[in-house]
Amino acid sequence: MDDLHIGLPGWVIHARPQGQQSPLYTQVTDGSGYFIFTGLEQCGVWTLWEETQSGWTPVTPPEFDVQTVPGECVYVRFKNRQATPTPTPPRTPTPTPTVTPTLPCPPDPYEVDDTCGQASPISVNGWVQHHNFHVPNDDDWVRFQAYAGVDYTITTSNLAGPIDTRLWLYDSDCTTLLDFNDDYVMGNYASQIVYTATHNGMFHVKVDEYFGRGECATYDLSVVEGSREHRVYLPIVLKPRPWSPTPTPTRQPEAMRHPKDVDVNPRTHRVYVTSRDNDSLYAIDGQTMAQLGQVPVGAEPFGVAVNFNTNKVYVACFASGEVYVVDGASLAVLDHFPVGSEPTYVAVNPDTNRIYVALHGLNGVAVIDGATDTVIDHVGSGGAGTFGIAVNRHLNRIYVSNRDVNSIGTIDGATNNLISSQTVHLDPPGSVPYMLDYNESTYKLYVAYGPHNIPNKVWVYMATASGLTPLKSIDVGHGGSHGGGGIVANPSRNHIFVTNSAENSISVIDGVTDTVASTIYHPAVYLQDPFGIAVDHTLNMVYVVNRTGNNVVRFPGF
Repeated sequence: MDDLHIGLPGWVIHARPQGQQSPLYTQVTDGSGYFIFTGLEQCGVWTLWEETQSGWTPVTPPEFDVQTVPGECVYVRFKNRQATPTPTPPRTPTPTPTVTPTLPCPPDPYEVDDTCGQASPISVNGWVQHHNFHVPNDDDWVRFQAYAGVDYTITTSNLAGPIDTRLWLYDSDCTTLLDFNDDYVMGNYASQIVYTATHNGMFHVKVDEYFGRGECATYDLSVVEGSREHRVYLPIVLKPRPWSPTPTPTRQPEAMRHPKDVDVNPRTHRVYVTSRDNDSLYAIDGQTMAQLGQVPVGAEPFGVAVNFNTNKVYVACFASGEVYVVDGASLAVLDHFPVGSEPTYVAVNPDTNRIYVALHGLNGVAVIDGATDTVIDHVGSGGAGTFGIAVNRHLNRIYVSNRDVNSIGTIDGATNNLISSQTVHLDPPGSVPYMLDYNESTYKLYVAYGPHNIPNKVWVYMATASGLTPLKSIDVGHGGSHGGGGIVANPSRNHIFVTNSAENSISVIDGVTDTVASTIYHPAVYLQDPFGIAVDHTLNMVYVVNRTGNNVVRFPGF
């Protein structure tokens, strides 16, 4: 599959017993990108590898060693990234009504966005989206939350190829045209609208190309919000049309206090952090580490997770028993609703658009339908003190840690039923499980645990349809008595990172050998009571929140 999890047909995959040249098996991925080896002559360790294709770069290792088990299907996934095509050099377009032939061009990451109903969200902080017109008469739609009395500057820029953009601004009904612009600077085919909103609402923007050409021409799109001071309006509002926009300084959010959890969207590279003492969600640019905004949410926000397919951010508020849904681009609160007592962590299955919230006070899990953002079920976790949660997309299984009974429960994501026979009790008795994460590259579950409520070890389990098989226990640093032990897997590099709160350190586990490869200490990275941790596997960056440092730090994912 590619790095957006889309299957790649026609790829050649080989398999042979480890260390041997024969027997050699070969398969070609089908139209959905799947392959299967059946009738293998022996069980044991097999080496699988792909034949890389021109123009593609492996994201996961191109070769795996896997352990086969009698009667079990072992899942292996190869992920590859296509090289970015070289943009057509900019040239002065010559207006002509003739439609030129379409060049082969993949859609941009925001497709499908061809209608108002398919509009993708865009930030109003000037964050740039990179679009293209990949087919003739391609329309690109975006949407943003507007507020009465605020100026919005919408601009296309960095045009490359035979392109002449036009901007159409519509009201929330998608039919009322509020403003239009073709060329706002003489001799330049870029477009700009400067509009002062007369009411609150979700505004929509359509970008099209004057001649309808689809020659893989590219452009950047941005929306900049002005200040929100109170204004008095006359019946007719006159708005200036400057030759170039005058940026308005971005509002500075207050400093976060006691950051709790963190997650990142690997497509937009935005980082989201819950701040317990501020009752807020913070958005951070994962590339510049600049704060982009602060969103008030419920009481004592705890866990946070983002669905990269919908760009919605889900925040569990421990004290108020709610989940807040936030637009990852505009940072507008889309909804909030009760889910149950003491919600802790959140996990998302982007394939099914289901969101799962661990409920410490109810000893269970709330299931949210991401299409409607409503709670559709509550499922018992098979124990007491439900705390951590992780999703296995391959099997559509959800794993939860039950701190009070020292167990890991497994939920079937298709039926929303607890699979009681697959409950695992940690060994030795008295081992308390905390956070857990699933490594998509190796199909292993990693669970931070420790005796006497002090996590200082990690259990490794092989996750199959039959359940969790314990592989080994790994000693890591001490997490402290207040629930350290944040854990995250980087599937692209096959490393697992564990925060050790009491030691101000991070343990780095090699996912091949399942041993601690290195330990990061303060001051190598500025760590002060590190807790939540997340990884952007496309940037290969790891983000850590410091509870007493009241900040977020990042470092390479190795």
